[in-house]
Parts: sequence; C-alpha cells; structure tokens
Amino acid sequence: MKIGIEAQRLFRPAKYGVEWITLELIHALQKIDRRNDYFIFVKPDEDRSCYTPASNFHITEIPAYNSMHWEQIQLPRYMRRFRINLLHCTGNTAPVRRDIPLVLTLHDVLFMDEKAKMATRYQQLGSRYKRWIVPRIVEQSDCIITGSAVERNHILQKFPEIDAGTVKVIAGGAGEVFRTGRPEPPFTTPYFFFLGSTDPKRNTANVLEAFAQVADEYPEVSLVVADITRGYLEEVLAEIGRKALIRRILISEYIPRDQLPSIYRSASLFLYPSLRDSFGLPVLEAMASGVPVIASNHSVMHEITANAALLVDPSQPSAIAAAIREVYSNRALADGLIRRGIEGAEAFSWETAARQLLDIYESFK
Repeated sequence: MKIGIEAQRLFRPAKYGVEWITLELIHALQKIDRRNDYFIFVKPDEDRSCYTPASNFHITEIPAYNSMHWEQIQLPRYMRRFRINLLHCTGNTAPVRRDIPLVLTLHDVLFMDEKAKMATRYQQLGSRYKRWIVPRIVEQSDCIITGSAVERNHILQKFPEIDAGTVKVIAGGAGEVFRTGRPEPPFTTPYFFFLGSTDPKRNTANVLEAFAQVADEYPEVSLVVADITRGYLEEVLAEIGRKALIRRILISEYIPRDQLPSIYRSASLFLYPSLRDSFGLPVLEAMASGVPVIASNHSVMHEITANAALLVDPSQPSAIAAAIREVYSNRALADGLIRRGIEGAEAFSWETAARQLLDIYESFK
C-alpha cells in the first residue's frame, strides 16, 4: 500500500508540537513497518537534517505560493502523481477534494470557538481557515485521530453528526532522549522552567504573576521562559504591573530540540498550568526527564499524569504560587513527583503509538 503522510511544516527550523509529533511517529513507523511504502509530503524549508531516511519512506518536497495553495491544490496533484492509496493529514486540516480514504489527526477543536483569543495575526488567520475547512473535512474523514479521551469527547460534542466509531485516541510519547543522561546544567543558577508561547491558552500572565508572588522568597531562583520574545514578555509584565520582574527572567525565543532535555532535567520544577490542552506533550517529556511538574487540574492532565504531577487551578496565580512553594521547599514531595513521573511516562511510547497508527492504516487495505 502507498501511504501519503502530509507533513507540510516538517522541515521548518522552529518546530512545535504538531511537527514533533509527526516526526516522532514517522521515525517510529520506520522501525516497525517494512511492508508499506510511505510518501512524506513536505514544504521546502531549511531543516532537512531532522529526517532519518529509510528505504520504504520517500520525502517529496512540494512547492507552493502559500499554505492553502500547498494543501488544497498542490498536495492533491502529488497524491495523484504517486498514486497514493491512503492519505494521512497530520495537522488538523486536509484537501477538500480527494478520491482516496482520509485519516485526519485533529489535535483539538479550540479554534472552532470564535471567541477564543489568538495573540497574533498569524494565529487569527490560521483559526479562521480551520473554522472554514475542518467542518467540511471531518464529514469526509474515514478516521479521525486525537491525543486524549478528553479531546475525543470535545470533538464529538462539536461535531455530533460524525460516527463516534471513527474517532480514535492515539496518545503521544516521550522520546528516548528525554529519559537518558544528565548533561551539564545549561544555566548557572537554580531555575523554574516555563514552556510558554504567545498563545493565550499557555497562561503566560498568570504564570508570571505567580512567579512574582514567590520571587522575593527565593532570590536565588530565576524563571526560564521559552518560546516568547522579550518584547512580548515586557508587554505582559507591563499589563500585570510587574515590569521589574524582567531582571529575574531568562528568555529563549526558541529552544532547539537537542537542548530541551538538559533544560528539563536541570530545572528545579517545570510549570505548565495551561488554560486548555488536548494532550500536553511537554508535561510527559518533563515527567520522563525527571523534573517535578506543576500542571493544570484539567481532565486531560489527570489522564496523562495520574498522581505524578501537582495539579492546580490555572486561573488562580495564588494557587500556582502555592504549588511552587510546596514543591520547591519540600524535597520529599519533589522526589515523589519525580519518581512517579518517570514511572508514569513509561506507559506512553512512540512505538506503541506507531503500532496503533499502523493498524489503522492497514484496516484500509
């Protein structure tokens, strides 16, 4: 069988959740499947080194004017050219016109809420496009994959007309790189690690307010903030009246994947009190890395962490601050979270996810 995998942004230098999930699944599929032929469709970009070649996996770079032209015009042309039997689209959207079965990974349906806040113009345009295309695509999808039972329920609530049996849960995993070794600390002072972004659901303002509440108690500790520009951080600090806090914050606009494990492992604790999540891959990676985790008390976090993280109300900075105090000042609590986190992360693996995905692919033979 010829299986097409849409991985449009796989080669872009700054990869995020969707791209890393897709790449991990491709690498895991390479280890377990020598029977089928895979055609990985990507947009030309700089980071070709992220992909590991395999004899039955073929990278095809598709040029296009923009993302919509790539997906709706160019991708179907290349599917026909290579006589693809099954298409798997990995990033929430897909071509409207096809004549072959479609497997769609729908990571979440937050964008379907027109009231959902998006920080940047790019995010706003992306949400608009998804609100237009996704209702059409889900009706055509032969199988829809998402990362958690919680998000599966959200999808079925948002699209009650689709067959519930077509919506499958395939959880992600933590790569082996997060489980091994303990390199030199990347920073010279103790730090809390917050993997944020400009997306409002990452809850940046409340995390900064919580850090402000504990900063005087722990003058030796910095806050490492990733995926945020200094300009954006200064804006948020000004909004919450905490401009002086910038002196205690180490900012990284983007952390390359090969540096992320050491930053996790050397942190005193990892903060991920997001307002909304469909899975929470960074939480799983932090657990596997052996760092105590503070996360949101959403149902999806219970699904991932069980009792391996301290869960808090993300809308309350004081609750986040109280959790920081509890974990940082209580070595026994921190060690227990670390131990349970490492054990809990073992239940999730990319090989398991790839085998579940392969079963879905081969059901279309």
